[in-house]
Formats: sequence, structure tokens, C-alpha cells
Amino acid sequence: MSTIRTSPLDEIVWQDIVDLAASGVAEDAMLEFKGLLPEKNGKEHPWYGGRDQITDFTRDELAAEVVALANAYGGRLIIGVAETQDRPRKAAGTALLPRCEKFAEQFEQALRSIVDPPIGGLQIRAITNPETDDTGAVVIAVPASDLAPHGIGRPPAAYVRRGTSCEPMTMRDLQSAFWEARTRRERIDQLREKARTEMRSLFDRILKLGIPQTRNAEAIPAGSPGMCVRMNAIPHQSLNLGPLNANSNWLLNLCPNEGEVCDVQHVELPKAGRHHGWTPRAHGVTAQHIGPWTWTLMEDGSLSALGYSSARENQYFPGWYVGSFAMFIATAERVRRRAGRPDVPVEVDFEFLHDGSARTHTGHGKHWPPPAQNIEIGPFLLEARDKLSELMKEIERVVWNGFSVPFVMPSGINFEGVFEPGGWSSDR
Repeated sequence: MSTIRTSPLDEIVWQDIVDLAASGVAEDAMLEFKGLLPEKNGKEHPWYGGRDQITDFTRDELAAEVVALANAYGGRLIIGVAETQDRPRKAAGTALLPRCEKFAEQFEQALRSIVDPPIGGLQIRAITNPETDDTGAVVIAVPASDLAPHGIGRPPAAYVRRGTSCEPMTMRDLQSAFWEARTRRERIDQLREKARTEMRSLFDRILKLGIPQTRNAEAIPAGSPGMCVRMNAIPHQSLNLGPLNANSNWLLNLCPNEGEVCDVQHVELPKAGRHHGWTPRAHGVTAQHIGPWTWTLMEDGSLSALGYSSARENQYFPGWYVGSFAMFIATAERVRRRAGRPDVPVEVDFEFLHDGSARTHTGHGKHWPPPAQNIEIGPFLLEARDKLSELMKEIERVVWNGFSVPFVMPSGINFEGVFEPGGWSSDR
């Protein structure tokens, strides 16, 4: 049962649907079942008769359920699990949906056309019964949206999840949705601005005072040329990781190995916790490595890495940082999975800051204009895992352009294997 609620959609298999259908679990504020496709007057939907078209009635009924989840706490809508008629309704076996992959594709297109504003991070996947060609279930993962309230139709009609029911939003509901969305947005903006301030403070300290020698690194004299780098990943809502045990295996192995993610050797990104472990801090943990590099993970799931790197002749290869950013994104995804909230969108952004003397190194003996003193990359939205590679292509392009260079050398980003079930310790 927990698999359906917490697993990324690409990890759910048909047996998970069968187990859920047999469990008798009840619907709740974040879980909705649909045995048969809804149709007017309880008629059988023509989809079951071989017609590959979703009727307007069915589209609107299902879209209202999706919007209601997005306007409340988020959750999952599962088409293909029969339900009892009592309250709350409970899972009562499978109700196979024919041509489920085609249905998922059509319904996703329909949602894009009628939901206003669009729901970022929405995911739809067909789960096929392996004993059939195209029959199974459809799982729709809906995040709690920071763009709420959402509506359907013209003019938009807004709905909200109330208990196990989908109901029209009242004016009070609308006011609450606007307030909560604004509060989430302000939280993200405040955390990002705080990270910017910390980066500039570190940069100014290095320029004016330098950094004394530590057990992790040699001293950095005042005014030393180098590149200050910031990485941040902020979930749209708290992941509620709970108290973090600084000595837990999952934290010690949080950052993936270099070879798991990319081919290009990159600037030393501290492998959070691998060498000197984490130390507790208020509402989170911190790890320091080759310095000054600091990782911070908060109980709400916010992840950051801040540091200062220097290169020979003060020349920097953009591909180094692309590799670092890919590792950081993989780490943020691991945090989201650890929390059992793979549907919560996460905003990631990156920043470079130097004193103006840095130069771009392309690896081909060419000379390009110097990078801007301050380069901001993003924010980008980290949504489904299967979109990570596409996201990294865009980040890679922007990084190279930020260093005043046309895209030169692909970094060989590959996330396969990083998230294999059982491949990452889950010990606390």
C-alpha cells in the first residue's frame, strides 16, 4: 500500500496495483479510486466498447478530482481499482481499463487543454497487466500546487478535496488557496535569497580575510583568485524528513559516486558526509569537506552546497560544473525519495561569483571572452525522475552559455543506476 502512495511512478508495477486492490484500504484526503470511468446516468463508457475517445463528461469528472487534489494536499488518483459504495469507500478489487496507455496519453492532453493554470509536476502513467497486451490501470500523481487555485473549463470552476470528496471551492477556500500558494512562494524566495546572502558573505570573507587552514584543506590567503559556487534545491512544500540522525547510513551515502552520473572529471564537489560525516544543526545537519565547502540538509528537505574552488591559472572548464550540478540534482532526488514524496516539485538553481579575473577554459586551446562576474543558472523545476536527463541538457546549455561559450563538449550525464531499488542504503 505504501508503494502506491510514496513510490515514483516509474517504480510502480502491476503487482502493486493488485496488492492495493486486495487490501481493502479506504480512500482519504490524498487517495482516490475510480473503478469504472464515470459516464452520464451511470451508463457504460464507450471506451469499454472499443471507442478510443474520452467523453467530455468523463474528462470533466476526472479533471475535477485532479484539480481538487492539487488545490488541497496533493495525492494520487487511481483508475482501475474498484471501490465499495460505503463511506469512506474502500478498494474492492481490480477493474481493468482497456488500452490504458492510450487512455493515459489522451487524458494528459485533455488536462492540459482545460486546467487553468496548468499543474506543474503532474504525472500520469499507465500500469499494464503483464498477462495482457494493453489492459491495466492508470495512476495520476498530483502535487499540492503553489499555483493554486486551479480550475477547469471556461470560466474555470475550482474544486477542492474535502475528506474523501471532491467539492466546489467556496470563497473562503479560494482565499485560503491564494494565501497558502503565496506563503509557499515566499518561503522559496526567502530561502533562495538567504542562500545568495551566505554566498556573498563567504566570497567577501575570502577576498578580505582569506580562510585559515583546516584539517580538510590548506589555508586560502586573502584575495586568492577563485570561483564561489552555490547550489540549492528547495521543495515546493516541506518533505518532513523528521529529526536527522547525523550518523545514519543513508546520510553518509547520500551523494552518489562520481562515475554513476557523468563522464567528465569535475571540480571537487564535496561528497556530503562521505569523509568527515555530518554534524547536527538547528533543524538539520551540515557536512564540511574540502574547504571551504559546506553541505546543508534541512528537515524540510531543502538541500544546499556552498563552496569556493580555484583552478590553475584561474581558468575554469564549464563541464566540471555541469558534472557537479548533475551530482547535486541526483542527491536532491534521493532526498525526495527518502521522504516518500517523489511527486513534490523541487526548484533547483545555481550561481557562480568571482572577482572578474577568472577565465574560461574550453579544453581545446581556444580563447573565449571571460565569464560574467556573477552567473545565475535557473531556477529549474525538478519534476519526474524520467525528466532528469532532459533537465540536465538544458542546464548544460545554460552553463556553457553563462561562461560566454557556445556548447562545446557534452558531459555524458547519465542517471541510470543511481536510483536502482536497493542500490542506496535506507538505514537511519
